Amino acid sequence: MIINTQDDILTLFKMYMKNTKHTQVDICKALNLKDSGVSRTLKGKNSMTINTLLNYVNAVDGQIVLDIIPKQKDNTDNTSKDQ
Repeated sequence: MIINTQDDILTLFKMYMKNTKHTQVDICKALNLKDSGVSRTLKGKNSMTINTLLNYVNAVDGQIVLDIIPKQKDNTDNTSKDQ
C-alpha cells in the first residue's frame, strides 16, 4: 500500500487490527489510555506522531516495515508532448 497521508496509515493499521482480531480496547489496556483519546486518534481527529503510531503498533503485537521509494509518475495526465 502506498502511504501518502495519515489517513492511509490509519487505514493500514485498522486493517492489521481487524486481521489480527485486536481492538481499541487492547490498545487502551496495553498503554493505559482512555478509550475516547484512542478513538479520536484512530478516526484521524488527532494528529498522530510517529511515537504514538509505534506505541499503538507495539500494543497490538505488530511491527512496521518501512521503505522509501521514488514517487511513481502519474499516467492519468491526458496531455501529450506531441501536441
